[in-house]
Amino acid sequence: MSTQVYTVAIFAGARAGKRPAYAAAAHALGQGLAEREIAILYGGTALGLMEHVAHGCLAAGGAIQGVFPDVLLPYNIVEQRVDCRVVATFAERKAAFAQADAVIALPGGFGTLDEVFEMLVMMQFGERKPVVLVNIDGFFDGIVTWCDHAVAQDLLSPHDRALLSVASTVDAVFALLPAAHPAAGAVSQR
Repeated sequence: MSTQVYTVAIFAGARAGKRPAYAAAAHALGQGLAEREIAILYGGTALGLMEHVAHGCLAAGGAIQGVFPDVLLPYNIVEQRVDCRVVATFAERKAAFAQADAVIALPGGFGTLDEVFEMLVMMQFGERKPVVLVNIDGFFDGIVTWCDHAVAQDLLSPHDRALLSVASTVDAVFALLPAAHPAAGAVSQR
């Protein structure tokens, strides 16, 4: 597992959800990462929780880059204040996210879960890095229960289950990340 975090991939809903705590957490996460000089890779939209992450980061003067599949360009939902890299496919976007030093997931829908689980599968057979669910108001309780059930049923090894960490607050997220180091004002291009 990496001992330094320069860049974090954030997966989050393109909707804000019903609870104000989700948006507050997204903003605080973006701001907290910027204050720790950790660059952010995210979906690049001006919608939902993704927008709150971007605004939090930008308000604190942080480095953030969107990775946006071109199929979504006609919807005119790109966050204009963020450097956004347009890629051909969702698979290409996931490959870009996989270059980050850690992965953090806020509440979201199918896309959020797809991205988190793809990262976990890649890590089962490759480089291990932190993957953290931000379980605001118990949003991910069902996923955590399922993971533990899969272990109990011997369908997931305890070693692989340990790839996924859970934090109930944004402050708890930072306690789960290895020592952070300055990103020199730019998104890591490792």
